[in-house]
Amino acid sequence: MYKSSLLPLTLLLSITATAQSSQNLSNSFLKNIPSSDWDAKMYSVSAGISIEEAKQRFKLTDKIGNLEEKLSREESDTFAGLWLEHKPKLRLVAQFAGGTKKDISTYMPEELMAISEVRAAKVSLAGLKKMRTKAITSFTNAGNIPIESDINVKENRVDLFVTNQFRMRGADILKKRNLQFPKNVKLITVSAPSIRQASFYGGLPLYQALPPICANTPSDPSCKANCTTGFSVINTLGIRGITTAGHCTDARKYSGIVFPYKAGSITGPYDIQWHTTPGYTPTNIIKVSNAGEIRIIIAAKPSSAQLIGELVCKYGVSTGYTCGYITTKTFIPANHTATFIRVDSSPPLSGYPVKNLSNSGDSGGPWFREGIAYGSHVGQPPDDGNDAYYMPINYVSGIGVSVLTIP
Repeated sequence: MYKSSLLPLTLLLSITATAQSSQNLSNSFLKNIPSSDWDAKMYSVSAGISIEEAKQRFKLTDKIGNLEEKLSREESDTFAGLWLEHKPKLRLVAQFAGGTKKDISTYMPEELMAISEVRAAKVSLAGLKKMRTKAITSFTNAGNIPIESDINVKENRVDLFVTNQFRMRGADILKKRNLQFPKNVKLITVSAPSIRQASFYGGLPLYQALPPICANTPSDPSCKANCTTGFSVINTLGIRGITTAGHCTDARKYSGIVFPYKAGSITGPYDIQWHTTPGYTPTNIIKVSNAGEIRIIIAAKPSSAQLIGELVCKYGVSTGYTCGYITTKTFIPANHTATFIRVDSSPPLSGYPVKNLSNSGDSGGPWFREGIAYGSHVGQPPDDGNDAYYMPINYVSGIGVSVLTIP
């Protein structure tokens, strides 16, 4: 259906960057494996299973659906989180506070119950969210100190990230005011805040639509590309376009053609924008390597159905095709109210040439698994430069579009 000779006539989302040694697939264990099986291969290597079993696990875990949302709604007083474990065998872990072991059989089919385990926690997820709000308020009120936060479901705690510059100042003020965080709140010192991956370096495909200086001085930093295209989208009028990160500048061009800005936002829960593409026809494919492999997008998975412990993959023009495991769904960068999804690069996959999930130029790139859209790449968290975080794909509705899942 998608012949290589047709690809230049359509806008391939996440378009090829200059070949990089870290993405030389001919030297990796992905060689001679169809790109449609890459995600399963990555998972099989990480979990120590066959590709066939990896595919079976994907199908099984897809049946979990909106279980987390249901438990959060109907068991809000005690529900403390849900996640997947992969070794020594596949487990779906549900955690509850209150000391009483919950029967969750009514929430899922029998085949999922066979891999499920219920564990105890001290604080409910709702309780942790309240702790986070109170802690952030206390800290910021103590001196307008910028702080980032997350909820570590597995450890049943709130993580607060503050830079060295502000930690001592905040601690002194809190001490003077006789304020103290509860045991389930951990203050983590980081060298720098989270980084949104838009930069003016490297052979990146989505360019700023400026300035005249570029005609005479193409080496000027302002002439460099700095973002990655994500998914094809469509609005209620049937107009198609492409997405990229909201923190990328609004003026965008590709191959010298300016892509008109339609809508976007970098406030609240958003870090997304979309553009129309004169001269190109957006379709439901993304590029997953600089060798030309593509992935057909057939569905979009909302945040409520994405699970901690799930394997997800990304394509960015800087780091290329990489995969990792969802570790939290509640990361809040500075100056945001969004709960972004965080992905862990460890443990490293044996034989996998790239463990860095995020670098300059990856902003806006697609997060996916097989043919399902998961999110739009934003950047790297403050405490681990190899990890990444992305905006859940369902947030694109906030700028009036939906992911294109048909040609």
